[in-house]
Amino acid sequence: MTLFDVLSRQRRFVYLLVGLLSIAGVWAALRLPSAIYPELVFSRITVIAQGSTLGARQVVFSITRPLEEAVSIVPGVTRVRSHSIRGASEISITFAPRTDMTYALQLVRARVNQASGALPPDVSIEIEQLTPSLFPVLSYNLEGGDAATLYDLARYEIKPLISRVPGVGRVDVQGSDVREIEVIVDPPTRRAWWPRAWRTRTWPTRSGRR
Repeated sequence: MTLFDVLSRQRRFVYLLVGLLSIAGVWAALRLPSAIYPELVFSRITVIAQGSTLGARQVVFSITRPLEEAVSIVPGVTRVRSHSIRGASEISITFAPRTDMTYALQLVRARVNQASGALPPDVSIEIEQLTPSLFPVLSYNLEGGDAATLYDLARYEIKPLISRVPGVGRVDVQGSDVREIEVIVDPPTRRAWWPRAWRTRTWPTRSGRR
C-alpha cells in the first residue's frame, strides 16, 4: 500500500487539514505587523564626523584614526571599516551576532566622547545604529574640478532637483569646501576711506535722532 492509496482513502481528513491550514494562514496574514520600514535590528553602528576643512589625507590621521582606535576596543566589535573624504569621515562598526546593540551604542558613544578632545574643534559627530529608515538609500559623489565649484553645483543645482523627487525626506551635501570671499584692504587706502565711511554711517537713536 502506497502513500497515495492511504491519502485516497482519507480524503475527508486531507480536505479538513488543508482547510484548517488555509484558515490559519489567512488569520496569521491579517495579524502580521506591516510597515514601509520594518523594525529590524542590525549589528552595526555608524559614526559620521564632518565639518572640518582638512583634506582627505589629513582627515585620515586627524579624525579617522583616533576614532577607529577608540571604538575598536568596545566589547563585541568584529570589524571596523572607514571611508574618509575631504572634510568628513564615516566609520562603520560591525558587532558579533546576538550583541545587545542598545548597550553597544552607549559604549561607542562613551568612547567617541573620550576621543573627541583630540579631534579638530570644528568637527561634528553623529553616532547612530544602522536601521532601514535612518541612513539614506542613495548617495552620489562628484569628482573633478575645483572643490568649491563642486560644492556650489551640488548645493544649488543637484540638491533642489533631488529634493523634489517624491519620497525623498532629506538631502545633505557633505565633504567639500564652501566658497568664501576674502577682502584684503590696502593700509593707505583704508586710512583714507575709513574716516569718511565712518562719518557717513549713522545709526538712529531711541528718540529718532541721528
